[in-house]
Amino acid sequence: MIKDLYKDGVTVTAISEILKCSRTTVYKYLEGFPEPKERAKRSSKLDPYKPYVLKRVLEDGVTNCMVLIDEIREMGYTGGSTILRDYVQPYRESPRKQAPIRFETPPGEQAQVDWIHLGRHQIDGKKRQLYGFLMTLSYSRMRYLEITTSMDLKTLLRAHMNAFRYFNGIPVNGV
Repeated sequence: MIKDLYKDGVTVTAISEILKCSRTTVYKYLEGFPEPKERAKRSSKLDPYKPYVLKRVLEDGVTNCMVLIDEIREMGYTGGSTILRDYVQPYRESPRKQAPIRFETPPGEQAQVDWIHLGRHQIDGKKRQLYGFLMTLSYSRMRYLEITTSMDLKTLLRAHMNAFRYFNGIPVNGV
């Protein structure tokens, strides 16, 4: 923008007033963009302890930063844990996503039961709690769902009997 204004005949003083900067800044940009200066690397409080940390991580496999910070604090480290975590992070193994282990059984061997809370609903003009009794056959994953207003023992037993009637039998090793 400075060069464009200067080419259009605007004076250096006018450019500095338009852009609200000093005339020396305008001259600096007219001569060419200044080269960025490299900053000097600053030392860190962790630097003296890096060889020890690296040895513990690579040879002993310790990547728990709470353990490492306790060890290097005993050696005199006075810095924080964030710089240590940032230093150790590249050496950690990325977590592997594990597939869920399926529990396989032969047909008719087993079923699993659970209750589901369905919330409060209007029934016969009254707000009532509703629950779902869910039975799943382990082999086929076939399901039976019964909606109830109670989770007491009598309801549980009745729901089991209704599920067995629905499946035409009882699993061999029970529920």
